[in-house]
Formats: sequence, C-alpha cells, structure tokens
Amino acid sequence: MTTSTTTLTQDTNIMTGIAGKNNDKKIEGLISQGPQMPQAGQSLTGHVLKIGKSAILIDLGPIGIATILGREIQENPESFRNLKVNDEALVKVIAPENEKGFIEVSLMAADKESNWDKLIQYMKNGDILDAIVLKANRGGLLMEINKVQGFMPASQLNQEHYPKVANGDKNEIMRQLQILVNKKLKIKIIDVDPQEQKLIVSEKALEQDKIKKVLTNYQVGETVEGTITNLAAFGAFIQFKTDKLPNEEQNIEGLIHVSEMDWLPVSDPGQLLKVGQVIQAKIVDINNDRVSLSLKALKPDPWQAIEGLYQTGQKVKGKVNSINRYGAFVVLTGNIQAIVPMSEFSQRQQAIQEVLYLGQEKEFKIMSVDTKAHRLALGII
Repeated sequence: MTTSTTTLTQDTNIMTGIAGKNNDKKIEGLISQGPQMPQAGQSLTGHVLKIGKSAILIDLGPIGIATILGREIQENPESFRNLKVNDEALVKVIAPENEKGFIEVSLMAADKESNWDKLIQYMKNGDILDAIVLKANRGGLLMEINKVQGFMPASQLNQEHYPKVANGDKNEIMRQLQILVNKKLKIKIIDVDPQEQKLIVSEKALEQDKIKKVLTNYQVGETVEGTITNLAAFGAFIQFKTDKLPNEEQNIEGLIHVSEMDWLPVSDPGQLLKVGQVIQAKIVDINNDRVSLSLKALKPDPWQAIEGLYQTGQKVKGKVNSINRYGAFVVLTGNIQAIVPMSEFSQRQQAIQEVLYLGQEKEFKIMSVDTKAHRLALGII
C-alpha cells in the first residue's frame, strides 16, 4: 500500500470514527436524508461540524456531510489554524462520493476560485490595489495579488520606475528591475483569465486617465519644450510639464524615436542629445497616453530643395553611410539619403561587401527618384 493510500485510509477512518464515537444524531440525520448528489467542481457553502487532527467535517445542510481530507490540512496548516466549529466555510466539491461514501471537498480550491472571482471584479471596477513585487525577470515583474501570482510587463511600469537604459543594456535593465523587488506598488488589473491562470497588472494604468485628460489640450503639430530624461538605442525620452491646465502638475513624457531625430540616419542618439538637455520638439502623434515627438520635423526638409536636381539616369557621387539586409545607404549632396537596393547585387551575382564598404565614396547611377516619398534608388556603375 502506498503512503498516499495509507493517508487517505487514515483520514477517512478518523472521519468515520469522529461520527461513530460521538454518535452525532445530526450527522446521522443528514446522511439519511438522501440528498441530491452535488457535482464535481461545484462550490458550496456550509458550516464546520467537526475538526479532527486529520479530517474536517463540513455540514452542507440538506446536501449532506462533506469531508476535507487530512493531506490538505497538513499541506496548508496556516489556512486551517483559525478554523472553528460553526464557522461558515466555502468549499469546492472534489468528488461527489469517495470510496467511503462521503462527499470530498476542498477549502483551498474554493479559496483559489474565490480569489480569481475577486480579481475579475477588481478589474471590472477599475480598483487600485497594493501588490508586492516577488521577483524580477528581463520581461518585467512577478507580483502577488490576492494570493494569486501575476505579472507586470516592464512596459506597464510608470514613468518613475520604467528602466530607461541607453543602448538597451539587458543587464542594466535587469538591475533596475531588481531594485523594485519586495517593494509595494499600486496597480490596476488589465487582464485576468482563471482558465489560463493569467493575471496581468499595470502600474502605468493609474496615470493613463490623468495623462489622457491633459493631452486633450495638445494637438499634433504643436511644438513643446522639454528636458531629455534618458537615452536608449531606439530613441530619446523627453519630459515636459503642462502649462495649459493651472491646477494640473502632471509631467508628460514622450518619445523621440531615432528615426525622428534627423533627416539622415542616426545610429547613436547620444551623438545628438544628452540627458538633461533642454530642447524643443514637435508633437507628431498622440495615441491615448502616448506622445511621439520629432526633432527633424522642426528642420527644413532637404527633399523639398532637390526638386529637379536629380533625374533618372543621372550619374551622382555619394558616400556609403550604412549597409544592412535591405541594401547600401548612400548620402548624396544636400543631405539626401539614397539606397542601392539588395536586388542590384543579386542581379550582378555579387555579395554587397564585394562591391561596397562603409565610408566609400563612389559614383552611382540614379535608377528612380520620388521626392514626395523621400526615396531615391541608385544602381552600381
């Protein structure tokens, strides 16, 4: 006989002994009523009838007597420590009738189900909750809410806690996230699914409504002044205070994407901007609580100045600025970036590195030009 079988036998024997020894007429009466059989997974409310060292009896009224087996009590002693006779208890049916003829129920399973129900209601209500950070990983934070483990993606941290790391250094991101371990954060639930055991929370959601309200006073195309708060490989974060609502002290943080820094490609935002630098930028997009800004939108568009300057078939000199899977990018006179598409090399049955290299100055042939689309294609001569 296995240990688990022995424990089960002992638990049910103790439970039967409790009933037999005390000759409890209430128990006998309930058992003799022949109630409707409950269903596995059903949650029921009853009262604690008897507490033994390795079995607890629950009075489910007309349904009958149920038992919580000893292994659950032993595995979760803290949950049962303060349980008393006559206490109301929410339990979940594990087996409508076990081998001893009793209804087997679980207090812990019902408690877990109840916790998920509460989480669903918290999300519907938009409640603000306190949650402890248990652990950090590269994707975000593991947290506990109402005895359920949830996850906060790093993107859902607020402006204060979001790790803005230059060059996207993963080790530095992890270090900044680990600072939050064991701290209590105020959060909102943004996604919950008991079936998938999924709980997603957000710290940023607490600010979103307020930021959205403030942003209704700004328009795309408007120029704002702000301070660079951080640099990353993908762009720069700029923070500006609203001066349109006197009673609002909300700092708005937006992103200047690396592609919006200059008309020519920028490989390192740090080459143009420094943390703490005060600059002006133009708002190019407002999406809910997110603001996208641009520096190049405040600079003259070089493509407007070359109308008629470059023609298809014309030979031009340029300098190879970068090479990637799309082809080679070449800077022409007037700060115009052109591309030698990868198809140009495949047609010649040559690898791009066999023909061009970074910094090379070379003559090319214009294959097509579209100033409105900001596109100029070159061919190898």
